[in-house]
Amino acid sequence: MSNSGKLELLSLAGIISRARGFRLYTEDGRRLVDLWQDDGRAVLGHKPSNVLKELKNTAERGLFAPYPTRAESRFFKCIKTLFPNARNVFFADARSLQTAAGAQSIPVWRPFSQSGHSVSLEPFFAPVLPWSLAPAILVQTDSEPLVQYETPAQNPQSPALLAAGTRAVYNLIADGGKRENLKYRRLNAVLQKTSLRRDGIYLYFDGAGELWPSIFEGFLQKGFLAPPSPGSPVILPAELSAGEEAALAGLFRNFFGL
Repeated sequence: MSNSGKLELLSLAGIISRARGFRLYTEDGRRLVDLWQDDGRAVLGHKPSNVLKELKNTAERGLFAPYPTRAESRFFKCIKTLFPNARNVFFADARSLQTAAGAQSIPVWRPFSQSGHSVSLEPFFAPVLPWSLAPAILVQTDSEPLVQYETPAQNPQSPALLAAGTRAVYNLIADGGKRENLKYRRLNAVLQKTSLRRDGIYLYFDGAGELWPSIFEGFLQKGFLAPPSPGSPVILPAELSAGEEAALAGLFRNFFGL
């Protein structure tokens, strides 16, 4: 789906006036459970603990411009804490390695996914970090495979964003397996009877993309923001009321039931 198509679907949600946890609130008074979570960058919620405090503290020192600071080394340290086998960390996105010499797709690592461990053992991969303003990075675990690719440029980053991103990653590390252990009992009973492919908290739809706009609108009518593209997973939030879980189970049954 094109970017214009994604924006068109997102516009159907209306103007978002605030976000809290895993819920969005529109100007016209609606509350939406966020199942997109900025494609996983809000997997810890839209206001992760102490991240804004870290951003404010660093910004108050005037550290916006991408000059060399200790924030960069602290960020690398937290990434290597999350991925102990990391050799190098590049400030670059996966497209930086899509060269003619090696036009394979770059594995994407997502927190709380069952496939996350195997992805983190790949020679290089692109993590989805748990904060919407965190920099795009590539993690290299082996010193050899990058030979067939152009080495990514190490783009300078704002210390304020790096400091906040570091706090978000440490929040993710501290969370441990709590998110993975959520039961979603009512949802689990339904998901086993759907065409959705599950990887931890992520649900993938492998059907035709032309069906997605009607699915998106159906979820929106029931108070749920689905991903604006079928290529992005539906992400189960860490918080669901009994009523929300029942409504979501009904949507899965109606749209994806076998």
